[in-house]
Amino acid sequence: MSAYAGIALRVVVGAIYLFQAYLALFVSTPKGLASYIEKLGFHVHTILAVGVIAINGIGGAMLVIGLWTRLAASLNAAVLLLGLLTVYVRQNVILRGTLVDATIGRTWAGYEYVALLAAATVLLAVGGGGGGAGGKK
Repeated sequence: MSAYAGIALRVVVGAIYLFQAYLALFVSTPKGLASYIEKLGFHVHTILAVGVIAINGIGGAMLVIGLWTRLAASLNAAVLLLGLLTVYVRQNVILRGTLVDATIGRTWAGYEYVALLAAATVLLAVGGGGGGAGGKK
């Protein structure tokens, strides 16, 4: 992977994780995320919610600035893969595309986006992100 491609991938993936942390912190709130995690059957839901927000936020920022890229990507990949297995795979084994019905305002989303983000994050965890302090060594 060229240095510029690695940097671009690292910054974009980091920004996505920062945005996810923002949504979990301010839109759905930690209490709402903990409630959702509890519905999934996890018993330490509050700790998991805080952990997910911290890993997404701090890890996303570390990816954007290029600090400890492999560690940040590894932690985010673990959280994302756990979410992929516990939420999305339970829904359906077949990948479903996103369909939007404008008349009733309903959407059905598959997990292609999450799978692609997981693949990009694993790529960063394995290969680093080029440039910055957490790049290839």
